[in-house]
Amino acid sequence: MQSQNPPEIALLSVGVSRSEDVPAYQQIHEQIRRLILEQRLTGGLRLPSSRVLAEQLGISRTTATAAYDELAAEGYVQSRRGAGVYVAADLPDDYLAIRQHKAVSEKAPAVSAERQPLDRSFEVGRPDAEAFPSRLWSQLLARSTRRDMPALLHESAPNGLEPLRQAIARHLRDFRGLACDWRQVLITSGAREALELLCQALLAPGAPVIMEDPGYQAARQLFAARGHAVLSVPVDEQGLAVEPGSEAFQTAGMALVTPSRHYPLGMPLSAARRLALLDWADRQGAWIIEDDYDSEYRYSGRPLDALMSLDRSGRVIYLGSFSKVMFRGLRLGFLVVPENLIETCAKAQSSLGPQAALVAQPAMARFIAEGHLATHLRRTRRLYAERLKTMQRILAETFSDALSPLPQDSGMHIVCLLSDALSAACGDRQLCRRATEEGLVLTPLSPHYVGAAARQGLLLGFTGADEATMGHAAERLRGLMAGLDETI
Repeated sequence: MQSQNPPEIALLSVGVSRSEDVPAYQQIHEQIRRLILEQRLTGGLRLPSSRVLAEQLGISRTTATAAYDELAAEGYVQSRRGAGVYVAADLPDDYLAIRQHKAVSEKAPAVSAERQPLDRSFEVGRPDAEAFPSRLWSQLLARSTRRDMPALLHESAPNGLEPLRQAIARHLRDFRGLACDWRQVLITSGAREALELLCQALLAPGAPVIMEDPGYQAARQLFAARGHAVLSVPVDEQGLAVEPGSEAFQTAGMALVTPSRHYPLGMPLSAARRLALLDWADRQGAWIIEDDYDSEYRYSGRPLDALMSLDRSGRVIYLGSFSKVMFRGLRLGFLVVPENLIETCAKAQSSLGPQAALVAQPAMARFIAEGHLATHLRRTRRLYAERLKTMQRILAETFSDALSPLPQDSGMHIVCLLSDALSAACGDRQLCRRATEEGLVLTPLSPHYVGAAARQGLLLGFTGADEATMGHAAERLRGLMAGLDETI
């Protein structure tokens, strides 16, 4: 009898508990992550496809894809177009040290106890589940199932359903000052699919791509995996340093930027830099991908107009998602492409095949068209503005000697730089690793840097927990810091 593949044996331990409050995709993400850290799934091994994983676990393919996307964003797996999903071969040593810590602890007498869930109070980009109108959303989904399912069974719609594309076009006009025809809107399953689509449609093999430094790790990994040279350009207090005469800007055919609110540092791209970037794209014949990362949440003044609204040459492509506003498991995003790219990008998306789930699209269209999205945005904007104040107060009262927060009036997280003493004692990677061992989720700043001198810091989300929960998590973090160095 032929023996089973080792990764298949390890994955037999992965399962989904319907009784847990933790979403299914997060349960899968955490279990596979632990298998990788314990090296029961070793670097370079191919994992089951999202379709196969979904069949094995009795879940939707959307849920399986969401789990893989989370793992890829954290650098644990790599997705190779046409080849599958693989365990990353170059995990940092400090992450793998968790396995060593676990091995030591396993030598102690076993204690029968249920594993405590991770404290995600400071998790980045985590919306408040309690603030989401779950009952209303369930009603819209049920209505869509009754009315739309017969048609959906015969509908492929690789570019997305027309009602949703129309609703998004109207929303962008009202909210972001972006006038576009609904035909310019393409529905995706998220940022990963959108970037892969644009690479296939617009970039020659190996063409260089400009990215901000620091910047979005998962996008950098995606471009590199597809064979594109990633040219890291530093940012300052005005955002991306646009220097058309530099080698990067003379050779690149595309730039991925976060102009409304830089990820992760938070500053907007200045007006002068915006105009310079648009002028460069026009002269170079290059493309600008505008990642409008959590632009919905600006707590002082009106939201900034989209960069695409300033574009007169048809060089800007707008990338958006609903996962931060709604919930992560939704897996619905969109692109807005210039009119001259509608046919090219639509054909490229059709060739990739539909990846965004159709079932949720009619419900999402009604959620927007009936005004529920606008209501939800207003409500959560007020809620998150108060939580930002709470987080700033906690930082001032509890961490004034250890963390220095950067100015913040928008978004869903605060960047805090580590003090010199804390940096010398452990650094942000080690601090986050130790926090994970203690059950507290933290995100380090330094891995977002490539060429520039990496700053030591933390990205602290403030939108997914109430004041009491944030306060408790802050006490845990302070205790952890004190344990690392009694001088802090």
